[in-house]
Amino acid sequence: MSDNPYREAITTEQSAEELELRRLLARDLAPSEELLWIGRPKQGVFLERRDWMQLPFAVLWCGFAIFWEGAVISSNAPWFFKLWGIPFIGVGLYMVIGRFYYAAWLRARTYYGITSRRALILTRRSTRELVAFDLTTTNVAMDERDDESGTLTFGAYEPPALGRWPQMQPPCFVRVRKVREVMRIVEDAKEHLRLPPVEPSSE
Repeated sequence: MSDNPYREAITTEQSAEELELRRLLARDLAPSEELLWIGRPKQGVFLERRDWMQLPFAVLWCGFAIFWEGAVISSNAPWFFKLWGIPFIGVGLYMVIGRFYYAAWLRARTYYGITSRRALILTRRSTRELVAFDLTTTNVAMDERDDESGTLTFGAYEPPALGRWPQMQPPCFVRVRKVREVMRIVEDAKEHLRLPPVEPSSE
């Protein structure tokens, strides 16, 4: 039996999905590493808070592109100009609708894990992509919702300086259930890593 104090984070009665998640993540563990928590992001199509801020611009872009393309088609403009607006309409439709379905498709192939040393984000697309964060050096922020789900963000986000493009969003555990409990597991693991190793007794 393991002597890790966080073993209780994983229940003894595990569903088939949990067993499959453990199998997927177990191959990435070091010999001395123990899996403390496994989970997945919320499934389906939904909007995050940042999406509500970006959506007006996306609708404006898409509406203008469709209006411009319609005006060009109804005129006697050369065929080149009639084709010119099609990619802009495509980009607009992706920003308004397509990106939410792509995000849902990606979340369906994403798995999360917390070990005794790291946080893991596994994505299975055409290739197997694993992103890992050392808990001893990674800051973690929590955003909790009314239903007790929420997002854990790994790494500090720094607003861009004047005249620079915004940075990409840091990697996250997106909309996991009981996010406060998951955060507690992360904090306990970080505290355990800070403790000095126990010296063997000489007696």
